[in-house]
Amino acid sequence: MLAQILIVFGAVLWGFLGTIYIIYTFFTNKLEPPDPAPVAAMKATSPVLTRRTSVWNGWIGFNAGFGLGLVLFRTTSQSDKSTEPHQSLIP
Repeated sequence: MLAQILIVFGAVLWGFLGTIYIIYTFFTNKLEPPDPAPVAAMKATSPVLTRRTSVWNGWIGFNAGFGLGLVLFRTTSQSDKSTEPHQSLIP
């Protein structure tokens, strides 16, 4: 019983943190540096891989992907509420 409570608590916590991270990425400037010079440099620089994007867009995409990963971790860990090992993992 305690293990299930801790799993659900951890899943909800990671989901909450992931949601906050996504909100901070798209709707606030809390993840931007206080000095505008690095932001301008990142927007003006393209990675070697392609010129179709900028380092700044890569930064935003990384942050969005990280937040989405936390939310999906919450979804998958809370959808499997059993604490027993899965049958396919047992030899």
